[in-house]
Amino acid sequence: MSPSAASQRVRRISSHDGVLMFPGQGAQQLGMGKSLWENNTTAAEIFSRADEVLGWSVRKLCAEGPEDKLTRTEFLQPALFVLSVAIFESYQEAGGPMPVVAMGHSLGEYAALVAARAMTFESALRVVARRGSLMASAVPRATGGMAAVIGLDEKVVEQICENLLRQLPEGRVLGVANVNCPGQVVISGHLDAIEAVGKPMKSAGAKGMISLKVSAPFHCELMQPAAEGLAEALDGVTISEPTFAVLSNVTGRAHETPSSIKDLLVEQLVKPVRWTACVEKAMELGGQVFLEMGPGRVLAGLLRRIEPSAKAMSVADPDGVDSAIMYQLGENA
Repeated sequence: MSPSAASQRVRRISSHDGVLMFPGQGAQQLGMGKSLWENNTTAAEIFSRADEVLGWSVRKLCAEGPEDKLTRTEFLQPALFVLSVAIFESYQEAGGPMPVVAMGHSLGEYAALVAARAMTFESALRVVARRGSLMASAVPRATGGMAAVIGLDEKVVEQICENLLRQLPEGRVLGVANVNCPGQVVISGHLDAIEAVGKPMKSAGAKGMISLKVSAPFHCELMQPAAEGLAEALDGVTISEPTFAVLSNVTGRAHETPSSIKDLLVEQLVKPVRWTACVEKAMELGGQVFLEMGPGRVLAGLLRRIEPSAKAMSVADPDGVDSAIMYQLGENA
């Protein structure tokens, strides 16, 4: 069956079990999106619109780097957001069925909201660019960091962090930042606190601690200055009710009102990303086929740990778009 015929068939499908997943920082790859904008006019238009908003070339950064610039928060966040939206718009234009629910890991939540038409692409891009800049400058370099704790659950990790903080100088920050999947909890805070907590984590049974290559300690109290700036950036932005369910990182439940969406996007900077809860809620809402709309397979890997029976598909290039549509066509025809 030709792709065009597949698209026509898909448009007539009235029921589906698709879940859109949009990645956050850490999924980036040099060269990401190149095959998409070279072979898809819809994607190429998204990248061109992004360049006009930002005043610099997202396409050039993704294709040529340099890699150290691509990994900088203030550049990476808008670049990854633009690519995620370009993938979704290409998927939709090709006839991809609308999902039962969408969700994004941290930054990815903005792409999910754009996909659900709660925010326009341009307004969300401006917010994302401001968000990246605020997060990059919220904490002096080399004072904060993040680490993945392997083999312990959230409550144990949280208790160990609280116990350690009582022994450290007042003002030190350390806590849970991401609950990614069973056995993988990310902590965030001051670097000296992260270093000090390694021994008690291992004593409690942690299989290891992996330092993350990030420029700042995200999703903790140290991001409060960024959260305040983000609230100002969102203040004049129009947000509509999503056309399909979009899950909040903070609550693990579907967003409700436009005003609460703004509040939760601000809270997201200082609260943990509850990714496991989001996946469980997506399954509860009927999701079975999880489409990872971004480079790499980071979220697919987490999904496998949370719910092995769920189907994960990578949708990062034209072949991925076609495969996702054809698979759902076969599942629902």
